[in-house]
Amino acid sequence: MFDQRGSAARSFLGRFAGGTFLGSLGIAILGSAVFLSFHHSPYASASDSGPLATNMIRSAPDFNWRQSPSSVLNSAGTNSVTLDPCPPGVIAAEPAYYVYISGTGTPEAVRVAGGSCKADGHAGTLEFTTAHPHPPGYVISSASGGIQEASVAARFIPTNPKGVSQAGKVVVPPGEYDVFAPISFRAANQTIDFEGSVVNCYTPNDACIFVGDSKTSTAYENITLNGPRGRPMTVAGTKPFIEVNAQQTRLLNVSTRWPPRGGSFGTFVQVDDDQAFLLDGLDTGVGGASVTCNPSYCGAIVTAPGPFNKWSAVGWLKNLNISLQCGGKGVEWISGNGLKISDSVIQGWSVFGVRVSNQRGGYTGLITDNVYFEAGACQDHSPYGNVGNAAIIGEGVQVKISGLGANSPYALFPNWGAPSGSHDWLYWVVPVSAKYGDGIPLPAGRAVNNGSGSIKGVFPRIAGASGYKILKMDWDDRTVPRPYPRGTGNYLLTTIQQSSCATLTCSFTDNGESLSSYTNVGENMTTNIYMPRLDFWPGSIVLSPGEDMSSERHTVPVLTLQADVVGVGGVVTTQPAWEVTGEANTLMGSPATPPAAANIEALHTNGIAPFPGGTILMAANMPQLAPPGYKGRLNFGHAGRAGGFTPVITLGDSNWGKTWSASNHRPLADANDLDLGYENKIDTFYTRAQSEIRDYVGKFPDGNPQEKLTASAKTFNVPVTINGDLTVTGKCAGCTGTGGAAATAPSRWTVSLTAQKAAIASTNFCGSSPCGSGQYRISYYVDATGACASAGNGSTALTISWKDETSAKSLRVPLVGAGISSGNSLALGQPANFGGGDLSIWSAGNAPITYSTAYTACASGTGTYAVRITVEKVQ
Repeated sequence: MFDQRGSAARSFLGRFAGGTFLGSLGIAILGSAVFLSFHHSPYASASDSGPLATNMIRSAPDFNWRQSPSSVLNSAGTNSVTLDPCPPGVIAAEPAYYVYISGTGTPEAVRVAGGSCKADGHAGTLEFTTAHPHPPGYVISSASGGIQEASVAARFIPTNPKGVSQAGKVVVPPGEYDVFAPISFRAANQTIDFEGSVVNCYTPNDACIFVGDSKTSTAYENITLNGPRGRPMTVAGTKPFIEVNAQQTRLLNVSTRWPPRGGSFGTFVQVDDDQAFLLDGLDTGVGGASVTCNPSYCGAIVTAPGPFNKWSAVGWLKNLNISLQCGGKGVEWISGNGLKISDSVIQGWSVFGVRVSNQRGGYTGLITDNVYFEAGACQDHSPYGNVGNAAIIGEGVQVKISGLGANSPYALFPNWGAPSGSHDWLYWVVPVSAKYGDGIPLPAGRAVNNGSGSIKGVFPRIAGASGYKILKMDWDDRTVPRPYPRGTGNYLLTTIQQSSCATLTCSFTDNGESLSSYTNVGENMTTNIYMPRLDFWPGSIVLSPGEDMSSERHTVPVLTLQADVVGVGGVVTTQPAWEVTGEANTLMGSPATPPAAANIEALHTNGIAPFPGGTILMAANMPQLAPPGYKGRLNFGHAGRAGGFTPVITLGDSNWGKTWSASNHRPLADANDLDLGYENKIDTFYTRAQSEIRDYVGKFPDGNPQEKLTASAKTFNVPVTINGDLTVTGKCAGCTGTGGAAATAPSRWTVSLTAQKAAIASTNFCGSSPCGSGQYRISYYVDATGACASAGNGSTALTISWKDETSAKSLRVPLVGAGISSGNSLALGQPANFGGGDLSIWSAGNAPITYSTAYTACASGTGTYAVRITVEKVQ
């Protein structure tokens, strides 16, 4: 079928540039060039007020016009040509419209600045400025292969009230289209179907396709591009394939074609100020990543450059297949507005997978949902060199990660050493600010080696730092947990200044020097630290503020990180130790080496490790604890039922099978459970155990608690002070008087110390006050508990001191046993050696009764000893 307007079209084509129309195939012969059109739609004609045809589907080849005007273009500068007729879609007043001049002179695309052409089939002019002269014989044509002209011809301007140009559908049929200037789509609610076509982009200084208006993003909305596929024809290009500055733009199934050698875009998609942007489908596999990435410029597949309040892009990216093959960055979103990435693959980046930042203003952050991250060993392809890479970088934004642990973001730290060796040296970099001081130690890399030789480390330069302190620890590559520079230790390798750094990186050399003492200020809960912005740093998830600051003015309005599953050791943060960095449903181990330190709270901490991880619940997001008196972090709510008991925390389940099989995992309690809770309506607190409850103060559990309770007795192994009345209803063994009468119990104190390997300073048996006047019996026992390789003069001795009626007394007590010399010195290093005895003293009660020990170390090895003393007041 041929359209009923076919005769008019044939008449039109017959006079188009002297061409000849050949039958229903729509073959137009223009001079020596032949353009094939297999579409039966005629050329459309459009004007400023709307189309002349009712068919709003336009095919790009029908608008790929070409003429040879007689106008003179012998000099560069402002020129004008006359077209007869003005082809469909060619309107001189159209903003951002280009034509291509070739045939003579240097070919160039020029932007139309004025003229009289109205795409109405009549003669008209185009005005523009050329950079080169074009002698007679030149040809002027569409700069977009007819694509932009088809978009212009497809749209219309509604009336009552008058609106912006809009609607229509453009089809870019299968084939290759040479594009020499930006294709500008300026039609709201328009769809451009690129399925099957390839756009060859010869646009070194501009985006190949521009959606919307470059000056205002609100001029056009709801423009859809389906299946645009670009081929970068510029070597090491820095401009986008597609740039968007409209509202509610929809890009579907963006891809590229393999470029000529060295050809690349600066980015696939750049979003300027679209605050409802959708990218549904992007594939780097069919045409390669094709993004320029070198030390001077490194692009990302998708970008939103900002700044906020100028280009405040909000985006939804889904169904992406970004496989960079070590070719640059995945997504870089620094518009300061929200970004969600879902159901996608991001892998093989040389720098980072995703970076979201509000450094240029803004508030919101990043959500990833079911995104598969896979880092690649790209140290030979990174513009930074061998510095590792990052999966997600967040600067001053919230980050939320939804998905399985197997898909979680992870990254690689560099190995500056050999593939294998007996040592694994781990390095951290402490950023230093001349204004704010030291920051958190940031994991930088490792060096596998045999314990000697020179190591050169390289790490990303931090823009706001004035210098760096390099910390080092030696690891055997096996023990868990991997070491981290906690507290104070010999960690400091060297200090370097920012002035010695290159543009992108800093470096240091480790020649095996001795390490100096360093205190990790990041762990101090009361000291302010330096919090730099990290534009790039290796790590699975890298979190920092949007600008350099001191923790003194750092506020915590929201959690920085929320995740379903997170590997805690790979979360790199500049936040202080007192701040909760994030929350996760489940924590799992991280292979990140060296490890980072971050406070991550989690509901579930079970994992595949030999034992479950710890659950962190910070009491307050403050350098010090919040003021006293607040209710607890764990709050179990209202009172229980009167007359019963309610276990609140079951510390040990004596019938785990019953609990596991119960549908709600809360069956009735068992008598042998270890739990705590309340009786009645929260007016009585209880603790419960099968055999015994013990209380320890100031020491590890060693079987000798200061207080214990069994079913038969309550035992105190420390003095008991009763400030009120004491009522005894039973017999009081050792008391003066009979049951029921007020009585005075004897005083008794004990000392039981093991694994001692130093002298014990003078210590009062009775705590902080004198023991009271009277006569005391002191029984003591000292024994050697460890063997030494060479005992030498290793020994210990016990001294008792007190004051009687006349003066202070002190006695190195006599010892009876094995390994005794001089009657009062016990030889160490032989576990068979021991000594003991008894001493009776009188104390005036105005000075403490004390004990102390002397200690002489073994010649080789460590001689340990135990000392046990009982002091009883006998009168």
